[in-house]
Amino acid sequence: MTIKGLEAKLVAKKGKIAEIEIGDQKITIPSEYLPSKAPVGSSLNLYFTKSQEGTLQEKKLAKAILEEILNGR
Repeated sequence: MTIKGLEAKLVAKKGKIAEIEIGDQKITIPSEYLPSKAPVGSSLNLYFTKSQEGTLQEKKLAKAILEEILNGR
């Protein structure tokens, strides 16, 4: 399986709102969904998953972090 993101550009940040551009369309989203240090004008890749898959991936990541802390790796 190839994971391919949807290319977007960060057009503006205004407090808790950000505007991204995908092709010739602009979309307003909450800024909290963006990397905290992404500057205006930077390129972004958007990825979509089913909500259940996202939750599963978060649990796997949390487990890996906890194992690393406990095992000192």
